[in-house]
Amino acid sequence: TYGVPGCVDALACNFDSAATADDGSCTYAAAPLDCAGNCANGGDALTLNLIDSYGDGWTDFDGSVSTLTIDGTSYTNTGSSESFVLCMDLTVCTDITFSASNYYSNECSWNVTDASGAIIASGANNSDVLGTCVGGCTDATAFNYDATADYDDASCVAVVNGCMDPTAANYDAAVNTDDGSCTYGVPGCVDALACNFDTAATADDGSCTYAVAGYDCAG
Repeated sequence: TYGVPGCVDALACNFDSAATADDGSCTYAAAPLDCAGNCANGGDALTLNLIDSYGDGWTDFDGSVSTLTIDGTSYTNTGSSESFVLCMDLTVCTDITFSASNYYSNECSWNVTDASGAIIASGANNSDVLGTCVGGCTDATAFNYDATADYDDASCVAVVNGCMDPTAANYDAAVNTDDGSCTYGVPGCVDALACNFDTAATADDGSCTYAVAGYDCAG
């Protein structure tokens, strides 16, 4: 070929508008990055590192494979370690889902680093979240269930039923869910069979005591 040698492909990172003869020197950006090393479609450029402690990858002898799924894309490791470039919006919360193979998933670990090389998320053979995430109780049956929580932070509190009205005879300070059982009147034991039966009581306050089998109230 004759002319001015250089890269003549306008899509290449080193395109030379003065070149008239391609010399095979064209270089291209590696998706999802642009020629400047930035995310082509926005977001933060991150690196996902998958590690196998034994060095034989994330595929078991039976063909089952451990994977890590981020934003709908599944990644796996074929050796001691493997890295992938990600473009992610760290202002939102993204699930990182680990799916275990049948046998040796305990050899698997992973981490995500930012442009400076700092680890911003990591795990063994487990799932996690990445980005701006809100922790809370995700158990809908729990007293403090939080529908806005992105992940469960082990803060769930069980539903304790009882009377929450402090003016009621059977008010219970330990209760966090009112079950409509509040009673009002003179608090005390209203069971005539109890040792501490109170004839003046009109509202049972749960204070009744009883004799042990074989004995009377006097012991």
